[in-house]
Amino acid sequence: MSIEQPRNPLVVLIHGYLDDPTVWRDVAEALQGEGIRTIAPEIARHTGELTLDTFADRVTEVTAAALAAEDVEGVVLVGHSMGAQVAELAARDIGDAVAGLVLLTPIPLQGLALPDEVAGPLRGCAGSTEIQRALRSQLSAALDDDAIKRLVRIGVDVPKGRVEGWFDAWTTGDAPAAGQAPPRIPTMVLSGGEDPFVNKDILGLIEARFGDAVQHSIPGAGHWPHVEAPGTVAAELVSFLRAVAAARADATVTEDGWTGAFAAKQSDAFAATLAPDVALHASALRRPVTGRDDVAYLMGEASQIYEQLEFVHEAKDGRLTFLEWHARTRSGVSLEGVTVLERDDAGLISRVAIHHRPLDGVLAFSAELRDRTVGRLGDGYLWSATSQA
Repeated sequence: MSIEQPRNPLVVLIHGYLDDPTVWRDVAEALQGEGIRTIAPEIARHTGELTLDTFADRVTEVTAAALAAEDVEGVVLVGHSMGAQVAELAARDIGDAVAGLVLLTPIPLQGLALPDEVAGPLRGCAGSTEIQRALRSQLSAALDDDAIKRLVRIGVDVPKGRVEGWFDAWTTGDAPAAGQAPPRIPTMVLSGGEDPFVNKDILGLIEARFGDAVQHSIPGAGHWPHVEAPGTVAAELVSFLRAVAAARADATVTEDGWTGAFAAKQSDAFAATLAPDVALHASALRRPVTGRDDVAYLMGEASQIYEQLEFVHEAKDGRLTFLEWHARTRSGVSLEGVTVLERDDAGLISRVAIHHRPLDGVLAFSAELRDRTVGRLGDGYLWSATSQA
């Protein structure tokens, strides 16, 4: 059964170490049969610097071009092994267009320290059909001889310098990015039930990072479930896409002047929604800000601090509108909360109450906003290290 929507999501299939886009062939065909468009970028063979960031930049570039050219409802990033690291980084860069993230037999973003007896063959397998065949055989559970030959042909053509650089990239990982909260988007982790490489210990690291993720195991599959059991992987992806689509439909937030003003990031856009005597209360404020001009100015400055802001749920009760949101600032601080808007008889916002969390994030946000506005609003409204109760 196809996913029937006015605009289907674009699924970006990101390959792993020593692989190329053709490893997704069977999964892509199955998804396309369900009316789901796919792209599978080449992320490492022709890039310059061999780093996870460079690979993610490539995914972001290709995805942005596809989104501009096609009529799709967002994008779901699917990354295998090292590609899971790349998918998470690309999700940050692409931003609000990312509707979901799928991590298939994933390597943790912080990298992976391997014993010499494992690292040696993996890093030193360039040009060796024998070593690569042994690795593919040892790490898989259901690859037939033809599939192993196909994967070996893909990997054996990679030059020695690129094999070593590629290996160093995913084993070193990206510690600064791993130190930040993961993207707040629907996430599914797919493991191979017989994968000897991404074992329970490694999956435990993934689960600790993505605590709310859906977890599924592909029975009888090793490290390449998309090649070993493509039909099962495709079915899991279709189910995930349906769940994401349903959640997005349920969480639809009405586009209005307030939410649109955050996209515009301009004080004038906020001013158009506000009553002359509006009052703004917020967790980030030490006391309320009142009056259209000052509230619009403050909100315009606040909106520019956000790198990503998503309104995820909306409820209404008479004059009141309740908006739940998730955000990340340009400095990497993750915030979430609820905004309550009260409107007057003319439909203008007369009262705003913004409830942020967590506390550390609120204080960091408040201090940054103070630095941006102290010349206009003066002291006493926002927190700083020297603030007094």
